[in-house]
Parts: sequence; C-alpha cells; structure tokens
Amino acid sequence: MTTLDLQVVADADDTSHTSAGAWSGTSNFLVIGRTGGSGRDSSLRFTAATIPQGATIDVAYMIFVAAANASGTDALTDIRTHDHDASPQITSLAEWDATVAVLTSSIIVWDNIPSWSTGEEIQTPSLVSIVQDVVDRAGFNEVLHFFVLDDGSTESAIRQIRSHDLSTIDAAKLHIEYTEPAAGSDITPGGSSQGYMVY
Repeated sequence: MTTLDLQVVADADDTSHTSAGAWSGTSNFLVIGRTGGSGRDSSLRFTAATIPQGATIDVAYMIFVAAANASGTDALTDIRTHDHDASPQITSLAEWDATVAVLTSSIIVWDNIPSWSTGEEIQTPSLVSIVQDVVDRAGFNEVLHFFVLDDGSTESAIRQIRSHDLSTIDAAKLHIEYTEPAAGSDITPGGSSQGYMVY
C-alpha cells in the first residue's frame, strides 16, 4: 500500500462562499455551517496527487486546524469533489458557480460536527468514495478539489478552519492510502512523482 500526504500549497487553493452570493479567496479562515442568515461553504484543492490509473483508494480523509472555538451539533455539511481531470483554481464567484455545477454524484455526509477548540486538528469522515470517483476518470491529472457545502445547518452552527492565507503550516491536509494496480494492468501514470511520501 502506498501513502500520499498532501497539503493546500497556495492561497488560491482554498476559498470560501456564502449562500447569499459572496465569495472570497483571501480569507484567513474558511467557514462551514451557517451564520448571518447564510450557509457557508469552502473549497480545498490539492495538487500533485500522483495516483496511477487503476489504483484502489483504501483510506482518504482531510485534516483541518480549527481557527476558533466552536460548539453546537447542528452544523450539517456535505463533502463532494469536482468531477474534472485537473480541476483549476477558483478565482471568482462566477468560477465557483461553474465549478459546483459539475460535482461528482457521490456525497460524504458530515453532520453533527462535534465541538472543537482553537488549534485542534480535525479529521473529516472517510472520503474514499469521492476520491475514487475522480481518480477513476480516464484523464485524471493529479488534482483533487473538495467542496464542504452547507446542508441545512442551524443559525450560528459554524466551524472555522485555518486557511493557507493565514498559515502555510496549518493549511488543510489530505491523507490517502492506495493499492497499486495489479501487475500487467493497462494503466496510465498520473504524472510526476513530486508531492508525496512513500512509507
């Protein structure tokens, strides 16, 4: 089994959005849940995901660092991925809207998110199915772009995540473990070998 540990590496690779139609690529923290009468969403883009065609995803999850204390169990979200071979950065509200219109059908439900404390590392539920969806694309080219979308959170049920703009060290991380394709499989490598560690 091969292990891949990635991190958001650019300010434009994590962005935030509200259901009221606001978008930002420069916030020091990303918000998920609902506050101010608007649902809050975030995107997180990981490059150098050098996973070969035909690989089986065995383990996948993101790790966030909490930007503020938060409590309340009615933060309800869905996590999805952009259905794209090499999902580009989002640099405007129009690009956000265009991207979320083309997400994979698989959904990871992340509901009743527990309380967390500033500086705490938070692990998402398993993302195996939505990572596999993108990796299985015939033209997959080393980019995984996740969206954490509000799904009916109660007012003020929010969680704040440290962004790359605030801290390159605390920016979101992605951990993947996968099984290489069987010998002799007809596979196309994802590309360069940069950006991952094999244990």
